[in-house]
Amino acid sequence: PTAGLALNAWLSYAIAGVLMLALLRACGLGVSASLFGAFAFAFGGLMTANAHFYMRMNALIWLPGMLHACLRIGAPDVTGTARIPAALGLATCTAMSWLAGFPPFAIAASTCAGAIAAVLVVRTMARDGARSGAQIAAWFVGAFGLGLALSAVQIAPMLGYYPEASRDLA
Repeated sequence: PTAGLALNAWLSYAIAGVLMLALLRACGLGVSASLFGAFAFAFGGLMTANAHFYMRMNALIWLPGMLHACLRIGAPDVTGTARIPAALGLATCTAMSWLAGFPPFAIAASTCAGAIAAVLVVRTMARDGARSGAQIAAWFVGAFGLGLALSAVQIAPMLGYYPEASRDLA
């Protein structure tokens, strides 16, 4: 188990770094700045402090993937079915974050990605009109919904268990 947990931590660092590198490159940063940002995210305080809590770290590593997918769905040059890969990426990253087993961090990551999605919807509405904004919103709702549905195998039992597991405070 010890070797497995160490391997899990290093794989999590790698996934976090690669996803952040892709996000920063998509945002237009240069290679060296993107590498620095990816290293800072993957090995920064939040990840390092939670590396021994595999479920916490694993819920966070998918955030850059969620944000990258949101930016691709909301990109003005991406239209129609060209949004499918980004929507599937958003659904996958959302599901993986929730399946990690630590809802507080999964909620934080999903809320952050949802806020970016909302900004992109409003920006699209202002630029292209209400109909285009509604189409983008439907892509986001569908992708987030698919991700949550994929993780429902774990979320549903957890929602039933936590109220039962709570201690009586009285």
